[in-house]
Amino acid sequence: MEIDRLENQALVNRLVETHQVSNQTLDLYHSDIDWYVNHHFDCQNPENFAACQQVQKGYKVSLKYENNQFYKGIIPCEHLVYQQNEQKFLRRFLLTDFDPFQQEQVFYKTNEQNLKFFTLNYDDSKSQEIIQTRINSKEEFLLKQQVVAYYHDVLANKKRYGIYLWGSLGLGKTTLFRFLAIDAAKNHQKTIAFYSVSNLVNLLKGSFSNNAENSKKILEQLQIADFLFLDDIGGEPASEWLRDDVLFTVLNYRMTHEKTTFFTSNFSIDRLRRNYQAKIGKTYPGSKEDNELKNERFIERINVLAKEIELIGTNHRIK
Repeated sequence: MEIDRLENQALVNRLVETHQVSNQTLDLYHSDIDWYVNHHFDCQNPENFAACQQVQKGYKVSLKYENNQFYKGIIPCEHLVYQQNEQKFLRRFLLTDFDPFQQEQVFYKTNEQNLKFFTLNYDDSKSQEIIQTRINSKEEFLLKQQVVAYYHDVLANKKRYGIYLWGSLGLGKTTLFRFLAIDAAKNHQKTIAFYSVSNLVNLLKGSFSNNAENSKKILEQLQIADFLFLDDIGGEPASEWLRDDVLFTVLNYRMTHEKTTFFTSNFSIDRLRRNYQAKIGKTYPGSKEDNELKNERFIERINVLAKEIELIGTNHRIK
């Protein structure tokens, strides 16, 4: 660590010029100014808090001018600010079954770069070369670009509801939505709930056996999150309990309160409707008509909450 006294003095000079500080005031606070010039430095590489070299770890010296007086003090350094922002970011994930920090580095080092990838122009030859290192077809790229553009419209309040993104295996539906979830939490201060429906079933069943209050809290988090992402819906064992007591309860709340909701699936909404109706119908204790009615009410919530987009492309898991 090396203190740049020339730069610190330049900062003081700008402060003096901005506030037109008198020589008398400068003489009066000479020792405070010297203290700042000789001790202030900014931290580098804020990701590594252990590398902070401030005398008081996490805080750097500061100098401000107000009401004709200089005030010396300490403020959070770059390491502490980074750590605090990380904690705020994680707290915005009310419920998640993936690690947002690991997901950021799927394509590029930062999630901002991940999303910037989808702003490339496919018709530009250099951009096309970059795109084809990760996505094989123009159609798939343009569809994903459409999803990202729709997401930005949601953020700008131009669109009210989310997306039901469906397609075959290995197209990157989950990865794309994780990029959006991270961006929403990190750059737009949205609270997030992101869970695959299969994992959600296991989570709720585990919470029932341990503490009924835990399951109630999980449902509340799914309901109140600014953005809810239900991943791989239709891949779970369909049951009357899941459809009527969990998913319908959550989706009905979100529809009533106009909450943004995203879905991924291997099935179209119509196919999901038929699958749920048929599977639950085998064990449903009531009439066939009652099962059909509850099924239609459940599917209606999905249709209201999300725009259906079919993603077409090739399986990225198969090299």
